[in-house]
Amino acid sequence: CLFFTGRCFPPGTGDPHLSERSWMQPEGYEKRTCGTGGKAGRNAVWRRVELPGGWEARRSFEYLTVEKASVQEIKSLEEICLKIPGKTETPYGTFETRIFLNENQTIPEKKYTKWLSYDKINADIWLRSRKSGDYLTVNRQGGRKKLKSYFTEEKIPVEERRRTVVAACGSEVLWVVGRRISEAYKVEKNTREILEITYKEAASWQNISVC
Repeated sequence: CLFFTGRCFPPGTGDPHLSERSWMQPEGYEKRTCGTGGKAGRNAVWRRVELPGGWEARRSFEYLTVEKASVQEIKSLEEICLKIPGKTETPYGTFETRIFLNENQTIPEKKYTKWLSYDKINADIWLRSRKSGDYLTVNRQGGRKKLKSYFTEEKIPVEERRRTVVAACGSEVLWVVGRRISEAYKVEKNTREILEITYKEAASWQNISVC
């Protein structure tokens, strides 16, 4: 399924003046592989091409997106220590935190609000970009997965990976913001204190590209 200007074109349909071949390999395209091992790594390919009028086309896995090119580029996200409790203002949005007792409340299933077991947090939480060596705990037995592998398995485009914010203690990722949290910090029946983190994305963040 291919996406173009907000519409979905299955292969072989869409604009009759553009062949499927021209979408898959536009002239002057840029090709990169993620460099990981295994089938997923070998097949993970991104292509990008600049179009007239300040537009940009990008292909990631089975999707093609065409949108206005970003107007500002930055090399990496600023590392900012999360205030607990309180409000943390960042270039990419606002984080609000609070601590409360566990009274067996229903855990909210929200993309930008997460509950963590505050009992297990013994260090500062930093908001930042991904780093080499970052990992997630992915099961209750303590199994770990490299953040890079998680991104590949979830088919997250490389541009989105660069823009993704993580909340981490050292190399241990507690929350991939907008996605999953670490299994090691999930609230359980015996959790005494809960840390709630809520994120509101800055409107200007959509116009920033992270190199």
